[in-house]
Amino acid sequence: MISMLRPTLSLLLLLGLSPTEKRRDSVTQLRETALHGESLESQGNAVLALVASQDADATGALLSIESQKRAPELVRTWAAAGAVQRANSMAELEALADLLSRYPALERPFRLSATELMGGNPDPEALLTLSVKSPALRTAFSQTLAKADVSVMMRVLFTHKENEVRRLAAGYLAARDDSADSIVKGYRYEAKGSAVPWQGGALYVPSLGWGRSQAKILLGNLTAWHLHCDRHGLTQEKQQVFNNLRSVGIWRQAGSQNRPVNDTVRLLKQYAELVGVEKVAQLLEAQGVRHNPKYAGVLEAK
Repeated sequence: MISMLRPTLSLLLLLGLSPTEKRRDSVTQLRETALHGESLESQGNAVLALVASQDADATGALLSIESQKRAPELVRTWAAAGAVQRANSMAELEALADLLSRYPALERPFRLSATELMGGNPDPEALLTLSVKSPALRTAFSQTLAKADVSVMMRVLFTHKENEVRRLAAGYLAARDDSADSIVKGYRYEAKGSAVPWQGGALYVPSLGWGRSQAKILLGNLTAWHLHCDRHGLTQEKQQVFNNLRSVGIWRQAGSQNRPVNDTVRLLKQYAELVGVEKVAQLLEAQGVRHNPKYAGVLEAK
């Protein structure tokens, strides 16, 4: 924080207050001084004291200062930077990511804090979350994310609460042709009840250069999920599956000239034409609907 604010806080530092100097003032008193001090110098001193404070409530006070719209913008910026500097974990830093949309100048403090907190153990989920908040951070973390553990990236792609983070994870995985087999396995049909693995957000499939065998396996998995969603009345989720079948071009990569249709029975028939009726029979059997009148006619496909 200090290096970032040196041009604006140089006068404060000349007053003799070190960021590590202990203050007897309470967190509440420092917050009030930061907001209503007689001069910008006194307000800055209070912010610095909060940054250096050993009191766990100091971070909350800094965020409270930042949220006060009537406070000077400079003081609010100092408080925001101070909260970033006080983050003790990547989870804490990630929780502050929304500050980037209000204070683009915090990109460097965020990057420095993330680098320090990660040490030699990058946290892909946290880096992805920060990256969607700032183009500069996306650039800064791109090399690390391009090499991130595929299983971790797949977990983020399926479970993160923000769709933009899921989308970005899929984007990085789209360059991992060397890990295509592992990525395919992430879409295998393994249902537990009616829920789908991507519950609570969008479904993305990386636009890899799938080999034919990989594309067929992936196609089978997505077709199975389409059937699952149809059986359980998951209209939105079924549409999500179809969107990926249509946009990623998996049918073409699997060797079919057909365009997929968003109707489960017709989709199953198209799949049978590509891989054979027996494969579809196994798919239906796995979901307990091989003899269901709605789907059984698919097995008569020529």
